[in-house]
Amino acid sequence: MPSYKLTYFDVRGLAEASRLLFHLAGVPFEDKRITFGDGSWEKLKDSTPFGQMPVLSVDGFEIPQSAAILRYLAKKFGFAGKTPEEQAWADAIVDQFKDFFGAFRQLIIAQRGGKSAEEIEKITSEVVKPAQESYFKILNGILEKNKSGFLVGNGITFADLVIAENIESLEKFGFFNASEQPKLAALREKVYTQPSLKSYIASRPENIMPEYKLTYFDLRGWAEPARQLFHLSHTPYDDVRIPMADTESSWENLKSMTPFGQLPVLNVDGFDIPQSSAICRYLARKFGYAGKTPEEEAWADAIVDQYKDFSVAFKTLLFAARAGKPQEEILKIRYEIFNPARDAYFCHLNAILKKNKSGYLVGDGLTWADLVVADNLHSLEKFKALDDDNIGHQNLKKYVEKIYSTPDLEDHIATRMDTEIFETLRV
Repeated sequence: MPSYKLTYFDVRGLAEASRLLFHLAGVPFEDKRITFGDGSWEKLKDSTPFGQMPVLSVDGFEIPQSAAILRYLAKKFGFAGKTPEEQAWADAIVDQFKDFFGAFRQLIIAQRGGKSAEEIEKITSEVVKPAQESYFKILNGILEKNKSGFLVGNGITFADLVIAENIESLEKFGFFNASEQPKLAALREKVYTQPSLKSYIASRPENIMPEYKLTYFDLRGWAEPARQLFHLSHTPYDDVRIPMADTESSWENLKSMTPFGQLPVLNVDGFDIPQSSAICRYLARKFGYAGKTPEEEAWADAIVDQYKDFSVAFKTLLFAARAGKPQEEILKIRYEIFNPARDAYFCHLNAILKKNKSGYLVGDGLTWADLVVADNLHSLEKFKALDDDNIGHQNLKKYVEKIYSTPDLEDHIATRMDTEIFETLRV
C-alpha cells in the first residue's frame, strides 16, 4: 500500500474533505498538522510546489491543490462516481463550490484587510449573499432531482464530502440555517453518519481558529503593529475602529468597559488583553515573530522598552501641543526634551542595526520589535523628525523601507489609511 502524508494547518479548512476520504476508505495516512501562526509554515512554504497547502505526498511524490488531491484520492478509493458521467457531475459540483468560495473569500480578505464595518457589510450583501442564494438553489435542485439523498448517483462521492464540510463551516459563521435548508441539512447528516465516518466526526477537534477583535481609534497609533502582525500571519481578525470625530460618544460609552480605561484592547474568544505592548508580545509569540530564542525574545523586549522610554519625551511634546500651549513653550520642549531623546534613541537603533548586519533589529529575521520601531520611525518622518541630510537618519529611512517591503506587509501598507495625529507638532 502506498504511504500517504497529508500536510495542512491544524484546522479543518481545505484539507478536511481529504481527511474524510481517508477515513471513509479505511486507508491509513499521516495527518501532518502545522500549528497555525507559530512560524512553522514560513519555514515550510518555499519547499511546497505552489507555496500553499494542503499538499499530499504519495510515496514521496507531492500533489498540491485541495481539489486535485480530492479527485486523486476519490478515484483511488472509489468515491469519484461510478461512471464517467457521474465523475463529471461530481467534478462540476465541486467546481460550483469553488465558484461560491471565490465570492466568500472576498469577505474573508476584507475582514483580514481591516476594512470598515460598512465595507464588510456591502461585500456581504452585494457579493456573498447573492452567491450564497444561487449556490443553495443549485444544490437544492440537484438533491430534488436525484432523490437518493446524495448529490451524484445513488452513493456517496467526494462531492458530498466537500459540500457537507462547507455547510458545516457556513453554519458556524452564521451563513447556514438548517431549518431553512432541510435538504442540505439532511445531506450533511447523511454524510456524517456514514459508519466509517461517525467515530472520526464525533472525536475530531473543532479546530476553529480563535476569534480576534482589536479595538482602537480610526488611526494607526498604538494598534498598528498589532494589525501588521495579523497581516503577516494571515490571521483574520475584526478591526474595530472608533471614529476620532465621534470620541465623545462612542469612546466614552466604551471606556468604562475596557480593563484599564484605554485602547487598544485585544479580545480573544471573549478574553480581553489591554496595553499595546502586551498585545503585540502575545500575538508575536502566537504567530512566530517574538524571536527565535529566549535571548532574541529578550532583545526584542528590550528594544520595545527603549522605544517606550523615547515615547515619553514624544508624548510630552504631543500633550503640550494638544493642550494649546504657546508656540515658545512647545519649541522649548522640542529642543530641550524631545530632540535629545530622539538623538539618543536613533543612536541606539543605528548601533544595533550596524552590529546585527541582517538589516533587522534582532537576529536574522523580522520580529515585532521591527514593526513597532518601523511604524514609530514612519510617524516621526511625517513629523519631520528625520533629517534628509543626516546619514544616521537616512539609514533609518532605508530600514523602514526594508520592513515595509516585506511581502506579506506590502499590500496592507499600500492600502491602509495613513492617519496621523501630529499635524499640530510640525514646528
